[in-house]
Amino acid sequence: MKKAGIPKNKQQYKTRHETFIEMLKLHGPELPHEWITGDDELGRPIEFRRKLHRMGEKYLLAVPNNTKINVLSPETEEQCVPSVLSSVQISKWVASQGNDKWQRIDVRDTEKGPLIIELVTCAVETGHRNKAGIAEEIAVAIRYIDRDRKVIKQDYYMSNADRMTSATEFARVAKAEHRIEECFDRGKGEAGMGDYEVRNWIGWHHHQTLSFIASWFLNVETRQAEKKSTSHNLQPSPRGSCIDHPNGTRMRFTPRRLGTHNQAIDTKSAREALSLENAQTFATKELK
Repeated sequence: MKKAGIPKNKQQYKTRHETFIEMLKLHGPELPHEWITGDDELGRPIEFRRKLHRMGEKYLLAVPNNTKINVLSPETEEQCVPSVLSSVQISKWVASQGNDKWQRIDVRDTEKGPLIIELVTCAVETGHRNKAGIAEEIAVAIRYIDRDRKVIKQDYYMSNADRMTSATEFARVAKAEHRIEECFDRGKGEAGMGDYEVRNWIGWHHHQTLSFIASWFLNVETRQAEKKSTSHNLQPSPRGSCIDHPNGTRMRFTPRRLGTHNQAIDTKSAREALSLENAQTFATKELK
């Protein structure tokens, strides 16, 4: 680490969860978000889920199939507190659910057709044998069915969301993770994010920063080149697709205001929109 020039305050060991909490505290207030999601390695520790809850974060985290849950029976008019059933692994509880318990949801369209899943939820208690303490959560199970109605895959999640949260919302959040992978794939395929040959801290950060800027540039150019309205045939404008944030919106960086010499940009584009094929070449020259 010394040879690579890593700062001393970064040389101490930290778990994935400690790093996550640190970044969330540092950047969370500046990045608008509603949910925290993650894979089963992130959602496995009960302590981590409890910490997110204390921070006021709403999460939907994947958990391993052997996660122990205590299912809460439905409340009745005579009961003020729901009774707790015996402890069971989440995969065994899911296997005991009949087909009438599953809700079929059309999540979104994909290149291979509509993405359709089946989902079941249940109020549970977790942490009966953990120092983190007992807490109520929502267990969410999602399964994928092939054409022959056979289950080809099942995923399990825990959430601290309200009990009134719809199954459709759980499905939307669970399957939104594909956008992260798409961003990495595009960054590696179009902006050289994975093609670095550096051996030091500063060089690696410089390369990643330039890759992110190039990816951002390609996205902006692509959106500006798209025709936003069928009511006119105006040329794309650098400001035409911008979003005007309401007063009081917290932003990480304060945007610079356009000067009077740039006012003409709003009325007519100064140049033709770049094609996606030429955008990356232009971005590389500009960044150099």
